[in-house]
Amino acid sequence: MMNAPVPVTRVRGFGVPAWAGPGTLVVCTSYSGDTAETLACARQAHAQGAALLGVASGGELARLAEELGFPCALVPGGKQPRAALGYLFGAMAGAFASCGLSPEGIAEECAQGVEACDRDVAA
Repeated sequence: MMNAPVPVTRVRGFGVPAWAGPGTLVVCTSYSGDTAETLACARQAHAQGAALLGVASGGELARLAEELGFPCALVPGGKQPRAALGYLFGAMAGAFASCGLSPEGIAEECAQGVEACDRDVAA
């Protein structure tokens, strides 16, 4: 169930919607930081005047964030991308909470859920 006070959508391609501009937050997530679709969306969203947030372990997305002056939450690198999902989700949950788009403490709740997982079963 979605509790965000604003509409939320996702993009799985090389461009953001035309309406993504001033007053819109575009979150660009790529574990490696080098995903072509994510970089294209970040550049287009910036050109359209949207606010940006990056989430990556580094790569071109982190460099682009520094160049264009938008924040980029850095997660630990060196993992298989599917193994980093928790880091990516936690970073986004914390960012959304700091913007008032999700409940305070959601990142901590997610971390507690991860700790409760039986790692032997998940392996």
